[in-house]
Amino acid sequence: MTKGQSRVLVHKQLTEHRVYNMNLRVLIAAEHASAKFGGEAALPLHYYRILRQRGIPTWLVVHERTRAELEALFPQDQHIAYVPDTIWHRMLWQLGHLLPTRLSYFTLGLVMRLLTQLTQRQIIRRIVKQEQINIIHQPI
Repeated sequence: MTKGQSRVLVHKQLTEHRVYNMNLRVLIAAEHASAKFGGEAALPLHYYRILRQRGIPTWLVVHERTRAELEALFPQDQHIAYVPDTIWHRMLWQLGHLLPTRLSYFTLGLVMRLLTQLTQRQIIRRIVKQEQINIIHQPI
């Protein structure tokens, strides 16, 4: 084997997409998972897509604001759970428009995020129990 062939073999081994002898079962929890929202919201989407492509059982729990985009990207995917948009979410969002943007974000926005996380917690507990999840990751 030549030096060049050796490098190719090592590179192939390092970039192999299979995970061996690891019973990883991953749940990703995020408020949003969206390429359209951009920024930090794209991270959970990319993590979910890549882990699924690599054959790692992965679940995603997000707010239903991104449902249309996720259903278009992952049709019929049963591994995505959505936090419902409650009357409280909508009311806080409407009230937030009455305040300056930064004040709204750090007050009513905080309450909305906490409300989403409390609901996510219930969903996550159910999925962890049913699916024997052993890694929970919250990227943002």
